[in-house]
Amino acid sequence: MKGNTDLVIASDVIYLTECLVPLMEQTAWFLKEKGGKCLMVNNRIRTDKFGSKINEAIDKAGMRIVFEEDIVNESFDMKFWLFVLEMKE
Repeated sequence: MKGNTDLVIASDVIYLTECLVPLMEQTAWFLKEKGGKCLMVNNRIRTDKFGSKINEAIDKAGMRIVFEEDIVNESFDMKFWLFVLEMKE
């Protein structure tokens, strides 16, 4: 149901640059315009490679990043990017 979701949780969903805009547009479709949030976590290997294309896709879908943080797991030598999205006003 369009615009009816308080929270979308997505993990490890960013793989191909050509899928960034559809992924972000689909995420935006589900979110409530006021108060809806999307929590995404993805491996930095891919997100670093795509650079500003991720931010461009988020912007094109009418969303913005309201929180972001790097999470490092030194035991497994892995780095993740956690970020929270909401609809622009």
